This record gives sequence, C-alpha cells and structure tokens, in this order.
Amino acid sequence: MTSRSISCTAAAAAIAAALAVTASAAAPSVTLNVKGGYANRELVACGIRHHYTFFHLARPLLMDGSVRPVPRGTWRVKVKVKKCIRGRFRTLWARHTKGKPDGTFKVAYTPRRAGAYFARAYFYGTRPAARGDKQYFHAP
Repeated sequence: MTSRSISCTAAAAAIAAALAVTASAAAPSVTLNVKGGYANRELVACGIRHHYTFFHLARPLLMDGSVRPVPRGTWRVKVKVKKCIRGRFRTLWARHTKGKPDGTFKVAYTPRRAGAYFARAYFYGTRPAARGDKQYFHAP
C-alpha cells in the first residue's frame, strides 16, 4: 500500500466519522413529562423495580413534552400508555396528538383502574422512529 492510498483511506475514514457525528446530532429526541402526581415511591411491577409517581384514580393525568430539533410543518406525536397486567406491560391506550410550532405537545390520560403504568412518546417523522424515555406512574 502506498502512502497516497493510506492518506486517501484516512481521509475517507475522517469524512465518514464526521458525517456520522452530524447525523447523530440531527437525530430527533423526544421528551415526555407526566404532571401533577401527589407522591413518589419505588415499586416493583411486572418484575421491574422503578420509581413511580402516584396519581389519583379516575382523574385526568396531564402530560406534555417536546421534540428536538423542532419538526417543520405539521407533525404528530403518538403517546402510548401500558399497564402491568398478569406480569407483562400491555398497551392500554394510545393517542396521536398534534405538535405545536415550537416543538411541544400536550395530551391527557385518565387511569380508570388501579395499577402500575408507564407512558412513552413516539415521533414518527424519522426512520427509525424517535422514542422518549418511559415515565412510570401508579394509580392506587
């Protein structure tokens, strides 16, 4: 291998690395916040120990979040709520909500039965879809 081919290989590797960093920096991130809990405790549900925020049963649970970078035009976020049922978290509720021009969104869910839940937001404006962290909550 000549010194010219080595420098071309090194240059190509540097360009590929720079493109990978740029692509990962542009990948959207999704956040979801569950608002208005009255207590916090660590619980085990479906075999997972986690921090849970407690909410009153049959009262609306407000959630908001954001997508960064801010998507252009009209965009939507899907919020899913899963409940621990017979040892597995199963989808109980899913809602698409319209995003605002500033990159934020709001949605409400009302837990009808006692149990351990989590919510997560998904943004399908990219491939693969961007998804936020799970937000665990409990309705006693």
